[in-house]
Amino acid sequence: MNLPYLYQERILWEAANFMNYELFVHPEIKKLYAANSNEQFDAVIIEQGVNPSLNAFAYRFKAPLIGISSLDVYNQVRYMMGGLVLPSHRSSWQTNMQGNIESNMSFWDRLVNFCEVWYQIYNWMNVRIPLEDALVRKYLGEGIPSVADLSRNISLFLVNRHPTIAIPRQEQSNVVFYHGFHIKRVLPALPNELKQYLDNAKNGFIYVSLGTNVVWKELPPNIFNSFVEALASLPWKVLWKNNPDIMPRKFENILVSKWFPQQSILAHPNIKLFIYQGGLQSTEETIYHGVPIIGFPVIWDQKHQVRHIVKLGIGLQCQITNISKEDIVAAVHEVISNKRYKERVKELSKLYTDIPYDSLQNAAWWVEYVMRHNGITNWQDEIADEPWYQRYDWDVISFLAVTAFTTSLICLYALLQILHRIYYRLFRNETEFYYVTKPKSQ
Repeated sequence: MNLPYLYQERILWEAANFMNYELFVHPEIKKLYAANSNEQFDAVIIEQGVNPSLNAFAYRFKAPLIGISSLDVYNQVRYMMGGLVLPSHRSSWQTNMQGNIESNMSFWDRLVNFCEVWYQIYNWMNVRIPLEDALVRKYLGEGIPSVADLSRNISLFLVNRHPTIAIPRQEQSNVVFYHGFHIKRVLPALPNELKQYLDNAKNGFIYVSLGTNVVWKELPPNIFNSFVEALASLPWKVLWKNNPDIMPRKFENILVSKWFPQQSILAHPNIKLFIYQGGLQSTEETIYHGVPIIGFPVIWDQKHQVRHIVKLGIGLQCQITNISKEDIVAAVHEVISNKRYKERVKELSKLYTDIPYDSLQNAAWWVEYVMRHNGITNWQDEIADEPWYQRYDWDVISFLAVTAFTTSLICLYALLQILHRIYYRLFRNETEFYYVTKPKSQ
């Protein structure tokens, strides 16, 4: 949980490469891309993140490639597509996770972000992409272009982002935003026992969940015990998504279960607070239903998400690696008792839901548009084919810098020569005058 971001990313890349291998060797997938296969598709939709080798399926099936991202745009994907990589922009969630998320970063934060982002992209293009190329050519043939080249040919890129809760930035013309695909407009009814439990929570209740990937029993014992003691001491009822078998005992105000219908719970009128790990989908759900948050980020983009919800004014961030009972209790009381968090998240909920069209239908229309026209090549950014130094005019800037430096040296040299001549002439005149006017010795 305290691992540096670049190390987390390295672990993820290695795991993704292994998963891609498993996918290529899966019997059903092998039937699809076999040389004698007659399978045809109108489009191929691939998650764009850490699995670029899968983009080769679009080339294999001679179909337009459509990208989709459940998070935001990864820096390496943006780079391959020809988009602008802005290391110090607040939206660049893959940069220095320890830095602030304010608009005015310090020079040190920007320097660290710059080095991390370009180091990451360098490793991606020179280490990861060759591994993905080898995987593709092993199973799809030697004639397949590089994965990096295939990734430039994305006709449409569907990105999960809503301007209300995202950090504004420009994207390419073939990027279409969607949001809240998973949010149910018609919620299933709560189980009777759970509904009765929540309806009877006259003072309100708190919902606690760290998602699917974080297992409570794997937390350090002192951290887990801090949560148990803190939640048990609260004057509100608590729903805790956890394994009941690891609880030390039953508590009067805590209901523990391995699973809860999260969206139906967040929509309940008695909910006061959502304690979570900072996942983007959960963030969308809680803003949609207008519930304030306390975030305990664990991995990947979660720290960035939680820091942003703090900036939006709808919750607080706590460090799960160093938290005490008193810290948890204080944070809970602050968010519940201070009305500004609830009022602010209600404002964002109105902005989030007030849109002129359904983003799912809009995304579906653009997918069909790509299929009707067999791809959209004129939307792709031309600078994707340019080397990195041309994309940002670094060659021009370097030329101008060298020219300015050289010109300055020439001007300085010329100035020194002029001063030297002036000084020499003055000094020579004074010397001559001295010898001419010096009285002869008696």
